[in-house]
Amino acid sequence: MTGYTTFVYNFAGFESCECDGMSASVYQVAWLQGVLVLAISGLLFITTGWNIAISALTGGAVAFANAFIYASRFQRASELAASSPQRAIALIVKSVLIRTALVAILFWVVLGWMKLMPAPAIFMFAGAQGVYWFALKANSKD
Repeated sequence: MTGYTTFVYNFAGFESCECDGMSASVYQVAWLQGVLVLAISGLLFITTGWNIAISALTGGAVAFANAFIYASRFQRASELAASSPQRAIALIVKSVLIRTALVAILFWVVLGWMKLMPAPAIFMFAGAQGVYWFALKANSKD
């Protein structure tokens, strides 16, 4: 892990994870993402008010849900890969479809039904996804 990733893990209260591959650490990274979303949303609430903070929090929640589905499906696919690589690939493809549908439905709820401000929700989603993938890349042993 890089020094930056170790700092963020320690700041969030997590032990650093040196694991074989990413399967054990994807949950840690998802929780790290959740902690950062809550912290940034709290700062937005203090500095800009309720509307922007709630919109950003819901965008981050969509990213957090997406990350947790990825983590659970990745772990299950890793277990399946030894016995049936075809089923593992099918599970990953199914996971991509489910996560895409979930993100679309949740954004429809956030932006269409709840009528929250789109920019904070989309920026927080994109930022949280970026943090998630950056932390996974920094934590991998490739």
